[in-house]
Amino acid sequence: MTKYAFYPGCSLETGGIEYGMSSHAVAKALGIELLEVPDWNCCGASSAHMTDHLLSLALPARILALAETLPVTEIVAPCAACHARFAAVEYELGRDEELKQKVNSLLERPYTGKVKLRYYLDIFSNPETLSEIEKKVKKSLKGLKVACYYGC
Repeated sequence: MTKYAFYPGCSLETGGIEYGMSSHAVAKALGIELLEVPDWNCCGASSAHMTDHLLSLALPARILALAETLPVTEIVAPCAACHARFAAVEYELGRDEELKQKVNSLLERPYTGKVKLRYYLDIFSNPETLSEIEKKVKKSLKGLKVACYYGC
């Protein structure tokens, strides 16, 4: 069974609860285990990046550091805004050791970068999984109008 760290974010347990429920149901049906990051916090997507640059990195870096305690190599976050905050941490702290040390000084456990970010939908896009999805379809959704979920 493939395992990923899973960050639900603030809205997947409130306004986007259906998205969170379907995320888990689809993964389970395909033999993918989503391990929720323990003791997670808000990633700061709503406002932190607009008010304090260091805070905007420390909040998601804490989550990524907690994900590093799980038996996984990758993390997924269905919320596009949360994903963007994690990507900012990977990019900025991966290129600036001094900034990484500054952020880590604020955290109870250091962020190392060993757990990599992956797009949530990307975990379903390999040929084997696509074939499995096709086999498990119970009702065609052809013609169904879809709505985007932009996240926080």
